[in-house]
Amino acid sequence: MMPNDIEFASFIVPEDGPGWIIDSARPVMAKAQRWRAGEIGRAPHAHPRGQLLWAEEGILRVHSCGAHWLAPTSHAVWIPGNITHEVVMETDVSACFIYIDPSVTNLRGLHCEVLYMTPLMRQLLLRFRALGPTGNRERLSRLSGVIIDELAVLPTAPLSLPAGSDPRLARVTNRLLERPDDRANLEELARFAGAGARTLERLVQA
Repeated sequence: MMPNDIEFASFIVPEDGPGWIIDSARPVMAKAQRWRAGEIGRAPHAHPRGQLLWAEEGILRVHSCGAHWLAPTSHAVWIPGNITHEVVMETDVSACFIYIDPSVTNLRGLHCEVLYMTPLMRQLLLRFRALGPTGNRERLSRLSGVIIDELAVLPTAPLSLPAGSDPRLARVTNRLLERPDDRANLEELARFAGAGARTLERLVQA
């Protein structure tokens, strides 16, 4: 259920950012920022609010849950509340992050996910950002409810890579992180790593 009276809080946040604000009257909060390629958005951290990380331009890499999660502009990464994560910019990035208060329950599961950003969800986030802190309060309240509803049903996408310590697996992971459009099959990746296909498959599943 959505509260009837929601204060828009994007861009007006304490030093630690919106992820640490627990306030059921403001279930959706947002942050927009630009980064250069290679920059780290923030050192490993966790906060009570769940977070959807979306790059309007560029590619994000999120390290969490023992994996690397890639998010080009067509996708976003969902991080549940209190899950440690780190964000690295693979390219120059213009990002829009939204934060969901813990009072919004049964939104998604308890694990990190890469989600497909539907055209509707993209426009919702852009509109939420564009309205700004002086936007019409009732419009922002309604928009927050639609954002939560749409976030709950975004389809998942298999864009995670294991963060194992085996050097053969690390070679493959680094290659795929550097070339997100790589179409090499398992046998080709195994040859690149210097391992058999079955060995590489076991490493990925470990």
